[in-house]
Amino acid sequence: MYPFLILLSFLLLLSILLLSLSASSVTIDEDIVIDGPVRYQNERVIITGNISIRDGGSLVFKGCDIRINRSVYIDSGGQLTFEDCNLTLDIWYTNHPHDSRIAGNTSSRLWMRGVRVSSDGWWTFGSGHEYRIVFEGEAARIDSIGPLLQARAEHTAVLVEVKKRDQDGNPVLDVDGDPVLVENVLVCGGLIDAVEATKTCELIDPEKGTVEQRGDVGTPRWRHTATVLPDGLVLIAGGFYGGARPSAYGTAEILDPDREQLNKRRAMMAQRGGHTATLMPNGMVLLAGGMANGSDMAGFDYEIFVP
Repeated sequence: MYPFLILLSFLLLLSILLLSLSASSVTIDEDIVIDGPVRYQNERVIITGNISIRDGGSLVFKGCDIRINRSVYIDSGGQLTFEDCNLTLDIWYTNHPHDSRIAGNTSSRLWMRGVRVSSDGWWTFGSGHEYRIVFEGEAARIDSIGPLLQARAEHTAVLVEVKKRDQDGNPVLDVDGDPVLVENVLVCGGLIDAVEATKTCELIDPEKGTVEQRGDVGTPRWRHTATVLPDGLVLIAGGFYGGARPSAYGTAEILDPDREQLNKRRAMMAQRGGHTATLMPNGMVLLAGGMANGSDMAGFDYEIFVP
């Protein structure tokens, strides 16, 4: 009996020791440059410093729980790999909110397999370009769709349905005489430099690889939200104007991406930028949080838009 209890106690202590080793935590809190192979496996990794992966460098995470609270940049020839990981991109604050991001260019390599992502941050590859992550089997590949008509950051991009058109610009009809709809990406607003925002919109056709001007959002704005409503119209809400000393709008616009026109402007209950916008099952949109300017929160915690 006693030898059995001793063995059981030993196995219990061993399992606790192995569990503590497997749950080890690593914090990267300084800016670092990676020019060779670096690997983390079965660890909790918290990144609060900026990471630059240079040509010939590789950063591999396998079986990790990763939280990124700054920026990871993949230079030409660098590679970033996530395999069987939980990945979180945070928003971090100084005087105003900043997006954590994973960024690179057309020669960067990003591989993802078995990755679960929760993100308040963003991914960008190539200045003034839109890119898509294409999953092929278990790996991800980044393809260039082409240059935007206007280089921009802090903009919105939503999937919309628009009428398919022929070479003369006329709607293509199906056998029943109804317009054929295709999925495009509508990109609106954003910063074009450190202090100036734009109001322009562009429509990206991922299949054709084309980009065309498609109306505007009424006033230049960035860190606004764009929500596709059940009728296909797009609600553009809030956002900031000016980059150096940002102040938020207290207005919302309804954009028709197919007709390239603004239908109406609505007053909001509060000025807010950097907020969230959630389409609810009843077709209403919940706007929550955000900042009124660089230091003050929005006047109301939330408001509901009724179409």
